[in-house]
Amino acid sequence: MTARELSDYVNQRLDEFSTPNITDLRMSSYLNKAYDVFLDNNLPKYQDDEWVRQAMVPLQRLLPIAGSAQINQSAIADFRWMTGLMGFFTNPCGGKVERRVIRPFKDDTKNTVLSDSFAHPTNIYPRYELRNNGTSNIIDIFSDTVANSFEMEYIKIPTKIDLVTSPNATLELTEFYMKKVGDIAVFQIMGVNEDPRFNTQTAVMSAERLS
Repeated sequence: MTARELSDYVNQRLDEFSTPNITDLRMSSYLNKAYDVFLDNNLPKYQDDEWVRQAMVPLQRLLPIAGSAQINQSAIADFRWMTGLMGFFTNPCGGKVERRVIRPFKDDTKNTVLSDSFAHPTNIYPRYELRNNGTSNIIDIFSDTVANSFEMEYIKIPTKIDLVTSPNATLELTEFYMKKVGDIAVFQIMGVNEDPRFNTQTAVMSAERLS
């Protein structure tokens, strides 16, 4: 689906309610805002919802990262949401390098875990914590030794929709999901126009859901 085709879809929906079509510049703004709403409401469901995982496949990336005690998340220019973090650690028994999933500390358990000799993070069961140092989001890695390297799976920031300069650009998500974005844009536009035929809040909540 192209940006122009999505715009046409939104305008067709607006025509159903006798709402005037809007300029490409304003339409681009509404579509990008709707895209943000769609992602904000669905990315937190990524791990537990197969619909969300299927939707986000075109935006998923795998990033190799050099070994370190920290990862600067803010340095990843197109980063939007982390979906997985793996580390390659040297097993102290035999020296074999093994790939391990790095899981986050649960809320308020970090100090308890670090002080527990049986639950302390190791190269076999590493943990991470995300914090902000005042300028950047930093992922601190807790394990026996520094990892040889990492692989981060993340959802990238979608390419901005620009009907003025790139109307024929192919959109990254499939048509089914881009129409969900378009539906949110319709409800936002109708809300701005204060059309009494729409319950905007209810409509947006409905469009945000994938299933």
